[in-house]
Amino acid sequence: MKKALYLFVVYIVVFVSFSLIAAYLYMQEYQLTQLVAGTKLSLFDSKLFLQGLLNYFPICGAFSILPLCFYLIKHKFRVLEYIFSYIIICCTVFFVMFPLGIFLQEKFDFYNSTPQKNLTPLSSGYFRSTPDYIDYYISTNPDGSSEVLHISKAHSIIPDSQVKTKTLYQNFGDYNSFSDSIIFDVFNTNPLSSSIKQDLRFLEYKMKEAYFNGFWSFVAFMSIGLALSSVIGLKRIAKWRLLNILNLVLAFCGIIFLNVLLYSKKFYLTVSFLSPAQTWLPIVVNLVIGVVFIIIGILNSVLKLDPNRESE
Repeated sequence: MKKALYLFVVYIVVFVSFSLIAAYLYMQEYQLTQLVAGTKLSLFDSKLFLQGLLNYFPICGAFSILPLCFYLIKHKFRVLEYIFSYIIICCTVFFVMFPLGIFLQEKFDFYNSTPQKNLTPLSSGYFRSTPDYIDYYISTNPDGSSEVLHISKAHSIIPDSQVKTKTLYQNFGDYNSFSDSIIFDVFNTNPLSSSIKQDLRFLEYKMKEAYFNGFWSFVAFMSIGLALSSVIGLKRIAKWRLLNILNLVLAFCGIIFLNVLLYSKKFYLTVSFLSPAQTWLPIVVNLVIGVVFIIIGILNSVLKLDPNRESE
């Protein structure tokens, strides 16, 4: 009984840690778009932090299941000592946390009212470059524009570089909403992390769409929750615990990206013969994955010795 209750403590610690880290990173990511070289970054913005917390706590709840599985792999637990706690945690995540997240996002105005971005005047005394030019910022004008020493780079069309002074005005579209190209060059996200974020946002959109379509539509979409939760069935599939952890991570991430694929319209344009099944195919695939992983888990618990209990 004590072990079962301790699992809730482990999960809550992981979940709170993930949520706070995600909220802080969201806050800092936004503030970096406002940052200009030579100025200081604000350490904390309560409104942005709360927005990040509201935005990411359901996702953090789902991803916190993985470290909980790692904990079960590492420590001695009989099936009956963890299974009921694990089921309660997973049901709470997918059928309480996610609907609560949508409800709170709709209820609180500050979530939808992103602080207005204002272009910060670029600091003088810095070089800022583009593929064709190098600009040395001499001074900043009262209207926010900058006086620069404009140096055109030599290339095949213009073999000699040219130097002149000119006035430059900032534009949000120049550097993916970053105020300063120097900050953009250092902190702009790489394509992989941008793709992962975009995929998670896409699944969030599909989840909200299912939520507003009614109870049963939401329950059907949450078949992904069964698939993700069932990865616990792989915790004894290999004899080495590290390999089991790797298997869980690959299965968990694979389920997410498989759902992104199955909910994407581009997939059904490519594989047109599956188009009639696009409304129910992701649900069936998730249920099949969930059932298969659960069966694997049952068989492993019956036929395989837990590596943590080999000495007993």
